[in-house]
Amino acid sequence: MDISALVSAQPLRDLVNDTLSWQALENSPCRLQVAATDWEAGQVRLFGHGSCLLEGEEQMLESNFRDAVMASTAIPGFFPPVAVEAGKPGGGRELRICVDGGLVLNSPLNPAIDAGATSIHLICLNPDVSTLTLSPVNSTLDTMERALATSVASGVASELARVKLGNRLAGVVRHENSNEFFRAVTVHRYHPSKRVLGGVPGILDFSLQHLDELIGNGEFVAANHDCEREKCVLPKNHLSGRSNPK
Repeated sequence: MDISALVSAQPLRDLVNDTLSWQALENSPCRLQVAATDWEAGQVRLFGHGSCLLEGEEQMLESNFRDAVMASTAIPGFFPPVAVEAGKPGGGRELRICVDGGLVLNSPLNPAIDAGATSIHLICLNPDVSTLTLSPVNSTLDTMERALATSVASGVASELARVKLGNRLAGVVRHENSNEFFRAVTVHRYHPSKRVLGGVPGILDFSLQHLDELIGNGEFVAANHDCEREKCVLPKNHLSGRSNPK
């Protein structure tokens, strides 16, 4: 059964077309990077905007930036893949079928750090695996939710371990083939309510009530953020304890 055939992505496409402005992006001082997964190659594709692209980044153009955003939301099995214009190895452009970047890079901390970020706010949309009920007989949705949460948690833990290692090397060790030292990085973590997220069924809940609950819970979690409770990654010289993301 193809669930994606029952879900229309056109409302999201209309929203993206109506609200995302290429001119506004061109005039923005912020740097935008969108992660998608090449569905055929099984590799991450990073679409970056700006004159100085990082190694491995695709050039984000007016012709493909909306498609890149759409692809980054295309959860396999739930939403249809998206054709995105990308660079060919030998030069030129071609259409590549892409899906959600979270498939291979759920928490793209390294690309953000490579881009110069020293303070990162990581919103963990997966529940803590230890909080999921483990019953003798689980439904298919329960099993899918636990498998997804376990996979994502493992990837996030691996990324955070690399950040911690970088912090230990900060100011002492240089990057390979570079005169630049490792920089200390702060990663603040946020965990929205499992009840509000709604598990696997919540992915397909686009009701206004559910969206209002998500926004309200996000504001509450941010306002009551505590670094110790959320196990944030803090450099040695960073004060731990309660931390307001503002």
